[in-house]
Amino acid sequence: MTVILLVLACSPVTLTDDTRLSLDPIAGASLASPYTLGAQFDLQLRGPEAVVEEYTLVSTDEDVLELGAGVSDDDGQLAFAAIATGEGTTQLVVLDADGNEAFRGMAEVLRPSRAELRAATDLSAEEEAGALDAASVCVGGEALFRVDLFRGEEALAGAGGLAADTTSSAAVGVEVSSFITDHDWLRIAPDAAGAVDVRLLVAGAELQVVSMTAVAETDVQELELGSQSEAGAQVGDDLEVVAWGTTGGGERVYGVPVAWESGAEQLGQGDTLRYSFDPAVTSVVSALGASQEAQVVVHGVATVSDSDTAACAVANVGPVGAAIVLAMLGALRRRGSRGRGARRQ
Repeated sequence: MTVILLVLACSPVTLTDDTRLSLDPIAGASLASPYTLGAQFDLQLRGPEAVVEEYTLVSTDEDVLELGAGVSDDDGQLAFAAIATGEGTTQLVVLDADGNEAFRGMAEVLRPSRAELRAATDLSAEEEAGALDAASVCVGGEALFRVDLFRGEEALAGAGGLAADTTSSAAVGVEVSSFITDHDWLRIAPDAAGAVDVRLLVAGAELQVVSMTAVAETDVQELELGSQSEAGAQVGDDLEVVAWGTTGGGERVYGVPVAWESGAEQLGQGDTLRYSFDPAVTSVVSALGASQEAQVVVHGVATVSDSDTAACAVANVGPVGAAIVLAMLGALRRRGSRGRGARRQ
């Protein structure tokens, strides 16, 4: 739900947040409230540079939403770092140079009651990536899952307040991306086969337990490749191919370590291959992993993108950034050509 409050007096500035892309800021306050507890984001005053710097922003209840000092961003606008510190509502009051109220917006912070997980590779290759109740991840590999937070059926905005742990020996962690929309991403890298229960926590309290299964490479019986449609693509568009494993029972396995080749050229390793679309270039690409092989024909020049190379110039979101960005690019290409870079690492 987007909360919109109109200007109380004629004002040349607008208030918005950067939890999601906003192409057309409106007069007054346009906020993605409610926010998830623990979210960290920027609130932005936008307007003519010489004018906006005369304004300031205050939160009437910093126990709900705490604000830092305003600093000029790359666009010459004022950005206020915000932290959703507690449940409740607060008024965000915009003051002009004389200390008079120009307008205000309401922000609400809620503790999430549930989470939904979607695999990064599914988001890259599928039009409608479904939420996963459980997932299998290959031993020796690494898989990424976007975590969406809800209070009941209401989606909560913002990211940065989620943590994860496990009693197993698997490595787990949470990364934050800010490409198009702020999201938390769960990373899991199992080192032994078996059950892996991952606890998701918000503000130190358990939200829910996600059941994972670590699958040995020897149990992966087939490699499955998924690719974005080239229909409607323009020369130079970034497209991707992703790899999953499949067990003998037909269960999808994420994070299979895959080596990509095209002819005699070694492209690298990772579960996602990116290529620059060019209908004049035909490439037969092979994926090799878990003693299996699969091939796909693409039109363009292919380069592998994995957690080590982070090979994507549009954003820098840390060690798992490339896979995150590619997943978001998959959604982006289906929604239209728009985007913004990452704010945090």
